[in-house]
Amino acid sequence: MPKYYTLALGCQMNKLDAEKLDALLQEMGFEPTHKENEADLINVFACSVRQSAINRIDGRLKKWNKIRKQRPLTTVLTGCVLPKDKKELGKQFDILLDAHQMHTLPKLLKKRIQDIEDIFPESDYFKLPTKHKSPFQAFVTIQEGCNKFCRYCAVPYTRGREISRPASQIVEEVKDLVKKGYKEITLLGQTVNSYQNPEKGNIRTFADLINTLAKIDGNFWIRFISPYPTDFSDELIDVIATEKKICPHLHIPVQAGSDDMLKKMLRKYTREEYLDLIRKIRKQLPNVSITTDIIVGFCDETEENFKDTLDLYEKVKFDMTYTAQYSKRPGTQATKLFNDNIPQSEKKRREVELNDLVNKYSLVNNRKMLNKTVTVLVENTKKESLFGKTDTNKQILVKGGSKDLIGSFVSVKVTKALPWSLEGTLK
Repeated sequence: MPKYYTLALGCQMNKLDAEKLDALLQEMGFEPTHKENEADLINVFACSVRQSAINRIDGRLKKWNKIRKQRPLTTVLTGCVLPKDKKELGKQFDILLDAHQMHTLPKLLKKRIQDIEDIFPESDYFKLPTKHKSPFQAFVTIQEGCNKFCRYCAVPYTRGREISRPASQIVEEVKDLVKKGYKEITLLGQTVNSYQNPEKGNIRTFADLINTLAKIDGNFWIRFISPYPTDFSDELIDVIATEKKICPHLHIPVQAGSDDMLKKMLRKYTREEYLDLIRKIRKQLPNVSITTDIIVGFCDETEENFKDTLDLYEKVKFDMTYTAQYSKRPGTQATKLFNDNIPQSEKKRREVELNDLVNKYSLVNNRKMLNKTVTVLVENTKKESLFGKTDTNKQILVKGGSKDLIGSFVSVKVTKALPWSLEGTLK
């Protein structure tokens, strides 16, 4: 059997696409391998959001070119690839295609590799099968692309305009996953809550969709990432507050706490509108865990602008934050319109200062859970303990228990709080 190796960089969307590719290739008669030297086919899911990810691909290409000199090798580049990166990297790959064109890959491979099965899947990215890495956790795509065009972001230029998947497909896939015993299902979209069902029927909005999914029989959790603040409707908050299967963890990217920076980034809300949204959510979901994304050192960000971000963080007291130093990406609006004029040393200083707040409030929020009993989905074992997450997405180490509990819900008493995790014992 021909073998394939896949390198998936970046976000969960790329990782889910890699799982779709697994299903496609294995149906064609390919066998997966973790060793590049064994592979007849190497697939790369690029992430043009970060230059560091593109640099990783450049480094691996040297190794693959050496293999190519010794024997036949086919390479495929897909994922999130900006036009500039596509132009430079495309010359070094045999096949270059956008992620939503993945269903065309079998025909392209058939022209290059002998002894593989002829399969011609439906010409629809959303209908591609998925071979999930986990037997109890699954990502489900509900949307592709993005219409927001934030000035720092590459996604609209790599994945195209926003397209929502028909709700009937989503409901069918989730029902099938629950039937197979999956315990955690995460809905994926670039701005997941801007979902609009292209079909006619009772399901129109994201609130309608998630409400329908939560009513499917079975013992499972529903998560979703990442919502956009202005699309977070009152109806959606009501559904989350009402349906117990929807996890009370919301990742709501803010990116900056300064109105000047939000406007410059082309984020379509103000600081006060974001704070109003958080207040509404916490009024109905007092035990919710809220996390976010923040960029430091965006173009022209002053010390006063940065202090506004710190002040917003103090007001919200997020449970956790993914902090990134701004880096310009070719083809984005920010690169065309502004100068990347904040020194790297200053970006680093601001990141460290923000992360001090992240550590502070992460610990404060985690301490609120001491002596409480929580439900945990066990994901793995660590030495003689279990490891998993709560419904609020807190990592927790659980003393005792056996590996037979992996993939199960267990009740745990929280006995220790750390900045980044919890510890507990089985009830």
